[in-house]
Amino acid sequence: MAGVIPSAEAWRRVSAVVKRVENVPPPHLAGDSTATYSASESFFAMILGMNMGGFYSFNRVGLDPRGIDPDAFIVAPTQALRWVFQGDAHVDAAREANLNMGVPIFTIVRMYLAGYDANNEPVFVFVMPPLPPDGTRLPVHDHRSNEHGGLAFSVHHPGTQLPQMPYPF
Repeated sequence: MAGVIPSAEAWRRVSAVVKRVENVPPPHLAGDSTATYSASESFFAMILGMNMGGFYSFNRVGLDPRGIDPDAFIVAPTQALRWVFQGDAHVDAAREANLNMGVPIFTIVRMYLAGYDANNEPVFVFVMPPLPPDGTRLPVHDHRSNEHGGLAFSVHHPGTQLPQMPYPF
């Protein structure tokens, strides 16, 4: 191919492409690339906490279905799904759609892009089923076992003085 001379039309096309590339502004003035998100994209995220204004911090997570990632973790002992953190945490960047306060930390939710704030930072939204009112989170229980407070008061029935729990001895 030595000695091949491009045509004038080919030179014009190459020149136009070079001018377009040279006129593209840098992605960020500080030299850092900015993360962009698709509005239709959703992903799994683990809730890490909430600030006083109702904004949640989270970290994107993904499944490890083959179980080969050494950094994978299991959220609940009864859960067989293994999760892996993906990227850095987003601090105070998400809201719950129904303004539920007190979503438990380490909850896995489906996160959606809501838009960008005044500082051009992404803002996300997620949906959590309504939480029960305070005081009803404990299941029905009694105080004869050590679960849910255990021996919070006398182990003998007040009227009969009979033991309320079988003793192991």
